Amino acid sequence: MTNTAYLSPPALLRRLAPARWWDRPGSPFSVTVTASPAFASQMRWKYGAICCGTGVLLSLLIAASYLLAFAPRRLLLSAVKQGLRTGQLEVVYQPVVDIATRRTVGAEALLRWTHPRWGPISPAVFMAELEKSNLLADVTRFVLQRATADVRRTTESAPFRIAVNVAPMDLERKGFVSELLALTERLPESTILVLEVTERFLLARHPRVQKIFQTLREQGVRFALDDFGTENSNLDLLGRFPFDFVKIDRQFIEHVDNGGANHIEGIAAVAGHYGMQVIAEGVETEAQHNALRKLGIPYGQGYLYQRPVSADELFGVRPPVAFAADPVN
Repeated sequence: MTNTAYLSPPALLRRLAPARWWDRPGSPFSVTVTASPAFASQMRWKYGAICCGTGVLLSLLIAASYLLAFAPRRLLLSAVKQGLRTGQLEVVYQPVVDIATRRTVGAEALLRWTHPRWGPISPAVFMAELEKSNLLADVTRFVLQRATADVRRTTESAPFRIAVNVAPMDLERKGFVSELLALTERLPESTILVLEVTERFLLARHPRVQKIFQTLREQGVRFALDDFGTENSNLDLLGRFPFDFVKIDRQFIEHVDNGGANHIEGIAAVAGHYGMQVIAEGVETEAQHNALRKLGIPYGQGYLYQRPVSADELFGVRPPVAFAADPVN
């Protein structure tokens, strides 16, 4: 005889568990537990809801992680864009001097950002992200336009070099060369535009920039290898690219007066072999200045000579001295 009773599995097991007579040897009974359709439907809905909720939670966690990772970058770039529109970005200039005479022979254009709430923000905070964004073109264009406009304010006729840093994306950007050449046409005849590029960029992209170098140099633009020695100290680069200047990084200048002169002397010798001139960056003490002068390094840049100044200070009232820079052929 078969008796069918629909009880929920938990309730049925609670009734049968104390006796456990179905497990005894020789028992004539067997027990089959089958979930009722209602209970099965209820369990499917319950566990389906749990799985669905777990999936939603995981999706939210992934989205939150994404926002935490990328939101700061988006906010930073948005702030830079706003700063560009509202005049928070400005260009200052750090003079480059003839080490033998300490006369100003040029200047490097440096970007500065003063936020109305956060105050002055170091380029180290935002330049790395800026160089990987589409906003870079607008910022580079701003610096080039401002620098070339400021240098036109001078009434001096002696040769003067104005240097601007460019990033990898700049040189490869469509229209960059034509924009740059249009700006150079407005420069005074005595002014030389120098583009500073980094060793890191050339090591990664050297086959693609040869033509760009050639085109711009034919139009009078000059190139400086910036921060030389910070990546791989690849002296071979000096022979492969038509640089006009090599800027030795400040980490080497720091030790020029206490045992580091040989390294700088070696760089200067190789640069001279290829017809390039050396600029020492980060000169801060008289001892460093004297050591560089003894080594025959022609140009220096650093706080010892002058901190970055505004265009009014550099170009508005220029001291009536002769500039020692010679035009580069």
